[in-house]
Amino acid sequence: MTTISKRDLLTTLKTRYLKATSEEKSKSLDEFCRNTGYNRKYAIRILRAGHCYKARTKAGKKKYLGAALTLIIKIWELLDYPCGQRLKPSLMPMAETLERCREIAPVNKEIKSQLRTIGRNTLDRYLKKERIIRRLNRGRGTTRHGSLLKSSVPIRITNWDTAEIGFMEMDTVAHCGDRLSGEFIYSLDLVEIATGWSEQTAVLGKGETGIIAAIEEIKKDLPFKLKGLDSDTGSEFVNWHMVK
Repeated sequence: MTTISKRDLLTTLKTRYLKATSEEKSKSLDEFCRNTGYNRKYAIRILRAGHCYKARTKAGKKKYLGAALTLIIKIWELLDYPCGQRLKPSLMPMAETLERCREIAPVNKEIKSQLRTIGRNTLDRYLKKERIIRRLNRGRGTTRHGSLLKSSVPIRITNWDTAEIGFMEMDTVAHCGDRLSGEFIYSLDLVEIATGWSEQTAVLGKGETGIIAAIEEIKKDLPFKLKGLDSDTGSEFVNWHMVK
């Protein structure tokens, strides 16, 4: 229902509502709340007061501008672009640290007050444009599902005996900063489930052959027999090379 429709309905219903009996008022309220989506108590209040719903005709004044917003963006970048919920509690500690280390000019009381009062939703709203500029709205994970049929890979999803040594979790970590373009180093990380024994090695790119070669090198130095590998469905793991 549009804003104008809600206003017209309120104006029309008000006179009838104030003259109605208790039973008629209850039915009118049910109909009004169903059509407008208003809370029942709020609907009663505006009908009794004769308050008419007014459309917002003027954009609100932006409160966080200039130096405050510049500082917020700087802190956001230093913390690797967190969401508003995670950024909010870090604003003041980070500002004080940067000020103490002379990384920024002294922060005045007005800016500090804005850092304390700004909400997490407001942060997300202000940083939305910055996320688009930096292309941060897309997922930053590098996993691409393999095309191999899962029936070709022996899978065990139940009855894991975590006390049995020899089964390792594995995954890759991209060392690319905030850009996934070009070729860069990945860390191949394997962790034995029962003991927590871990092995890491660097691989250039995430090609099937390179990953398999790295696993074979790690396998040679393990102090136990490798019995199984648990990974996600990324194409670097789910491929014909791995099956062989």
